[in-house]
Amino acid sequence: MDNEPKENKRALRYGMAGAILMMVLVLVMSASLAYVDQPQFCGSCHSMKEVYAGFAASNHKQFTCGDCHLPQQNIVVKMSAKTKSGMSHVYHETLKDYPEPLHVSKDGKKILADNCRRCHSSTIQSTMMAADDKNCTSCHRSLVHQEMNSGKFLGKGGLNVD
Repeated sequence: MDNEPKENKRALRYGMAGAILMMVLVLVMSASLAYVDQPQFCGSCHSMKEVYAGFAASNHKQFTCGDCHLPQQNIVVKMSAKTKSGMSHVYHETLKDYPEPLHVSKDGKKILADNCRRCHSSTIQSTMMAADDKNCTSCHRSLVHQEMNSGKFLGKGGLNVD
């Protein structure tokens, strides 16, 4: 019985250390997600330089890449998609085998359309674009990522969502 106060103190110390470690881990993960979600980070890769330049000149430049390119249902879905796409980007950037021009995947197109409808819901609520199967980028594909070399909208080197 004499050891009970020492064991309680030890358990309390371990519990506090674990709680502090967990808080530090959550802060580091949150800061990391915020950092890799920034357009400057995405634009730091060679293959994204022109895409980033077009984005930086657009009227959507106040948003992060993840605001449009990642699902927004909840943090688990967002992190899963970020991990999957991040691994793919690292793979292709390392091998330097990105297609020219870049194309958004079928899943990516759905995510983009969902996020367009989410942000612009009040604008499109009374239009045919409010339907789940409508693809905003089929008409507005050059709205956010403009090609900077020729002054034209998307084509060679731009982000193609067709």
